[in-house]
Amino acid sequence: MRKEEVWSVPIRRVISFFETQADMTPEGERRFTFGSCRITLEEAAPADTGIIAVSRTRLIIEGDDADVTAAYRRFFLHFLSAGG
Repeated sequence: MRKEEVWSVPIRRVISFFETQADMTPEGERRFTFGSCRITLEEAAPADTGIIAVSRTRLIIEGDDADVTAAYRRFFLHFLSAGG
C-alpha cells in the first residue's frame, strides 16, 4: 500500500512528531521506518494564498496495509487540526 498526501504543516514539526514516536526508527534526516513501512517526508512548495505563503510537507508512507494504516492514523490524529 502507498499513501501520499501534502499537508500544510512545516516539515520541521512533522519530523519532530516522528522523532518522538518510540516505535518509529529514523533512517536519515527525513526518513523513518515503522514495522514493514517506510515513511518519507519532503518539503513541498509553499501554498501561495495571497500575502501568506504556507509551509507544506509531502508525506509518503509505503508498506504492508496494516502498518501503513497504523502509521497514517497516528499522524492524522496528531495533525488533524494542524495544531497538534
